[in-house]
Amino acid sequence: MSERSPLTDGIIGSLIHVLLLFVSIFTPLSFISLMLLPLPALVYTAKHTRKAGAVFACISAALGALFGLLWLLASFVAAGAGWGMGQFHHSKRRSVRGLLLTGTVTLLAGISLALLLLSVSFDFHLGSILERQWEQTMAVYTEIWDEMGIAVNERELNVVRETVVSLLPAVFIVMAGSTALVNHAIGRVVLRRLEVPTVKLPPFQEWHFPRSLLAWYIVSVVVMLLTEIGSYWYSVAVTANWLITLLFVVQALSFLAALVQRWLRPLDAWFWLVVLLFLPLFIFIMLFFFVPLSFLGMLDIGFRFRDRLQKR
Repeated sequence: MSERSPLTDGIIGSLIHVLLLFVSIFTPLSFISLMLLPLPALVYTAKHTRKAGAVFACISAALGALFGLLWLLASFVAAGAGWGMGQFHHSKRRSVRGLLLTGTVTLLAGISLALLLLSVSFDFHLGSILERQWEQTMAVYTEIWDEMGIAVNERELNVVRETVVSLLPAVFIVMAGSTALVNHAIGRVVLRRLEVPTVKLPPFQEWHFPRSLLAWYIVSVVVMLLTEIGSYWYSVAVTANWLITLLFVVQALSFLAALVQRWLRPLDAWFWLVVLLFLPLFIFIMLFFFVPLSFLGMLDIGFRFRDRLQKR
């Protein structure tokens, strides 16, 4: 393990935190730097004690006040998420599930607080802005469709609009979960360089989601059918349905990765080079086959195809 003192690590971590804030405010790389904002607190807490990590998180949050109220909130949430995630690398609390769940929930709470602060201070309502943008866009497309002689069903367009707005919570959850996952991955690389014991996810081809997801998926579909579009419970059901479907797709990709490892055994570096080169095409294919992949994920969760393959 690195021999630097907690004070030295704290100074270095604080400087990195301020640098990430500076990049977020004054450069076009704000999306990347904001995503990495929990990283200094995560690494510091994992290397040192929970109490030392809490002190570092408070100092990092206070540094955000130098840039304004919103950046104080961003620093507070990011440092809190990093502190919460970092302590799950300690031997007594080591849990990758707890790490990712803590990071996701903390960041999601931060997004909610930021939206609340924006709505109160600046009358910024994301849902209303999206609806206005939708109406302006649809007005242009409706005019084009009329010129082409294509009939437009206003009711169907309204259903799509309400569904898109209802999916906002799901988008925020995915953003928070992705941020937690990225920080865990990069943090683990840094901690290994510092010779700090870390917690890790199982190999992707071994990922399994519980069968209870199937039951929750059915419940979400039933609630969507029984509730009115735009209502609170409809939004909850749409969010749950979309997130569970996304997990089905991940399950399917994990199953396909297991098949590749079992029969093709891609150990050559050239294979991974080809995969990287064709990554945009792969993403396009995944989007195009989203529904078939989700169905494959359902089947793998229900019938455990990989368990049967391993027994052969």
